[in-house]
Amino acid sequence: MIPVPCPSLAGFVLKLLFVEPFYGGSHRSFIESWQQHSRHRFDLIQLPPYKWKWRMRHAGLSCAQQANQAEGDFDLIICSDMLPLAEFKGLLNPALQNCPTVCYFHENQLTYPTSKGTVAERDFHFVYTNFMNLVTANESWFNSQFHLDSFTGELEQHLQRFPDFQHLEEFQASCNRCFVQHPGIEIPTTVTTKADCDSPLTIVWPHRWEYDKNPEQFFRVLNRLKSQLDFRIIVLGESFRNSPAIFQQARLDFADQIQHWGFVESRQRFQSLLAAEDVAVSTANHEFFGIAMLECAASHALPLVPNRLAYPETIEHNLHPDCFYDGTDDHLAQRLVELHNDRSHLAKLAGQVAKHTAQRFSWELRAREMDDRLEELLNKVNTGS
Repeated sequence: MIPVPCPSLAGFVLKLLFVEPFYGGSHRSFIESWQQHSRHRFDLIQLPPYKWKWRMRHAGLSCAQQANQAEGDFDLIICSDMLPLAEFKGLLNPALQNCPTVCYFHENQLTYPTSKGTVAERDFHFVYTNFMNLVTANESWFNSQFHLDSFTGELEQHLQRFPDFQHLEEFQASCNRCFVQHPGIEIPTTVTTKADCDSPLTIVWPHRWEYDKNPEQFFRVLNRLKSQLDFRIIVLGESFRNSPAIFQQARLDFADQIQHWGFVESRQRFQSLLAAEDVAVSTANHEFFGIAMLECAASHALPLVPNRLAYPETIEHNLHPDCFYDGTDDHLAQRLVELHNDRSHLAKLAGQVAKHTAQRFSWELRAREMDDRLEELLNKVNTGS
């Protein structure tokens, strides 16, 4: 049990128990950033970010044991989708069992792509855990409308395939308790002026080094442009033991264009690299939200994204259509050439997108809205409304 101190802020302060069975990556960043900007007090139960399937199997019991040893009363329990919430609540002492619960869905195990893209590879036990979380939680929060719609739409069809006891009424009732709560991003306090129009175009790819981010398309397009454009590349994101082999080859192919290669531990160094970018490219086949691209956008790097997934929602296709390409190699290459040749338009558009991104997704705003929502939920539960 790790107590997390709450900053002294005016206003009504709730005592929250946050349960995170996979305390790493975006899950950890979400908790730490919300806590830093929240007016409420967070106590944290966490397990190391290792072997996610095993975490989802045993976390109900393991986290309940820790929670039952916690001191004091809690107003609300918040967990991520990695916790089997029904098991967890059933193992709590009576006082904690009465706490309202919120489940935050960073991802789900039904529409999250498998490494081979096959249905046979998916473990539907974890899908049902996600469903049970919807049924159990007082509210379920999703990080984007795209995520909420794609998951609930597919889940309804999945439940209808069961031979009996499909629990469609419970599913519909749980959908009425689902809401979108975007996570926040850290907004840079200063912005470095971008390079002049005669300098190489700096292109960043800021994603995890995994198959669902489609790195093959990114490097394939850049290979086509090597003879046409003067560019530099920054490849960020965390690599893994089984990262796609394309990264090894690309490091050789683009040795003369590489400005930075690999994961950055230091937040300060990360921000300095973002400040050097002109364009941030996504080739993702999967994105429920896309924090990395929004962080690039807030640093005045123009996001160039496929017109799919969560991007039309987060980058706002209706306001910034020039940030989108149709998903093909040809159109991505065309847009990079156009941006390279018109730096004044690039800089102007990047400034507009950065302003809108900061206005929508700053952690100061997002924490305040989530804090408010928790108070509304508690009031609703207490009044029986």
